[in-house]
Amino acid sequence: MASTPLTVNVTPIVGVSDLVLFPVTEDTKTTLTTDDANLIDLSECVVSKAYAPQMAEGDFYSSNKKQKSVKSNKGGTVTYVIPAITPALKERVLGAKKNTAGATVQGSNDVSPEYICAHKVKLTDDVWVLEKYAKVVFATPSEKAETENENINYQTAELVGTVVPLNYEVAFTGGSKNGGFLFSVQSDDEKYTDLESAWFTSGTAGIKAGV
Repeated sequence: MASTPLTVNVTPIVGVSDLVLFPVTEDTKTTLTTDDANLIDLSECVVSKAYAPQMAEGDFYSSNKKQKSVKSNKGGTVTYVIPAITPALKERVLGAKKNTAGATVQGSNDVSPEYICAHKVKLTDDVWVLEKYAKVVFATPSEKAETENENINYQTAELVGTVVPLNYEVAFTGGSKNGGFLFSVQSDDEKYTDLESAWFTSGTAGIKAGV
């Protein structure tokens, strides 16, 4: 069977926007659900996004030379820069608890919830790419503050999350497989319009068919 050559017009990323976090309520081989009614909308806050993959690789040698090399992406780390981490956000994202005195307490027994993180990045030539990381578990962020002086120095905070591949088996033509963690579609794709309408309101849009 003859293959079709692939022509790709690659343009650089110039921005990120519309960050929404969907709490994951169940992730099994056959079921993936999110609490869309309690999503966290950080669309007006996101400053930047960075992703660092976690790679696994294996090399096979014979006759004193490398015969085969396999590389696999196992997830990685995603970092969202936002203006600040409020006590309310610490409760939702980091699993902190509010005590009877009314203060938000971060403790050693906190368990960070899992989230599906949806955003979009802008490329040059007015091309947009919808992206979702599924799933992400956030760690306690680093923060910096300093006294006010003659200059206004804005400080930001980083939400750093570990990307954990899904247990849910994503359907493909001819079968299904688990381990998916990054879902994306570009604005010049015919599916973009349909997916964009639900991308930031349904956590599983773009992951499960018909959602």
